[in-house]
Amino acid sequence: MSVQVDSTSSPGVTTEGLSRAEGLWFEDCGFIIQAEMTLFRVSRDILAIQSPIFRDLFSLPAPKETDMMDGCPFVLLQDLAQDVDSVLRAIFYYDFFGPYPAPTTWAVLAGILRMAHKYEIEGLRKRAITHISSIHPTSLDQWDKLDDNPSAWFTEAQSELLQIVILAQSLSLDWILPTAFYRVCEYTWERQILSAQIAFDDKARLITACRVLESSAVTKVLSFLWPLDEREKCTTARYKARKDVEARRERSGESTANVPLDVWKEEDWDNLNVCAICLVNMKAAHQASRRALWDELPAMFGLQNWNELEEMRAKAME
Repeated sequence: MSVQVDSTSSPGVTTEGLSRAEGLWFEDCGFIIQAEMTLFRVSRDILAIQSPIFRDLFSLPAPKETDMMDGCPFVLLQDLAQDVDSVLRAIFYYDFFGPYPAPTTWAVLAGILRMAHKYEIEGLRKRAITHISSIHPTSLDQWDKLDDNPSAWFTEAQSELLQIVILAQSLSLDWILPTAFYRVCEYTWERQILSAQIAFDDKARLITACRVLESSAVTKVLSFLWPLDEREKCTTARYKARKDVEARRERSGESTANVPLDVWKEEDWDNLNVCAICLVNMKAAHQASRRALWDELPAMFGLQNWNELEEMRAKAME
């Protein structure tokens, strides 16, 4: 919907080429925001309730030459229009961005995280942190349950894994970084890492970690397949399983890497023809090696240990 120039607009304010945000232009409200080429007309009283940054802005004495548009005070924000749109919809439409596990999208989640952090909108900030933390757990048990609780926004965002890292670093959401980095190693190629807008040291550390995760770490996690007894049937089954899983480790084309936490799949147990005693021992050994790797994950990416990261998360949610 095009905006026509209003005679009450300040001389320095132009509406040429601008458009009103559908559903966020309320005629009975008296405050107009511009972000990029989009205009929003909303209630400044509601914004003041939600954000101390806006509250402080509105409490300042209005200068004599305040910019006006359509007879309303007007402000130009240096934020993405999509981000402004997302956070305003979350404020003015109660069901737009519900608490986890309500469905959302990566674009909406990222925009609300940025805006809620910048403008100190605490309720939305904590809600967004819960959404993004849900898919980046700090315990192996939670990680193993993710397949039972898929998040639609993350499935959509798998092509944006490096953007998740960049956003987490910019907002100091360090507790999500070990699993975020881990997924980069699983789904992303070196050339994408090298071209990402992250620090050089992070690129070097990440590529090194990717090599470890695809090689020696997988070898350790699969060590439970080496025979430790002389049962001929079980020994043969172990060697066959090891041969099969090694065959699928090679990465080619657009395939994902077989990283250690998930290289051995649940259905592989069903195809493993060993005795009950060996099966129990193998499952225990496999889980122990996965847990050891999980404990090492933060240090692999130059981060604090899990306990410290969990404390950071708890503090962010206070």
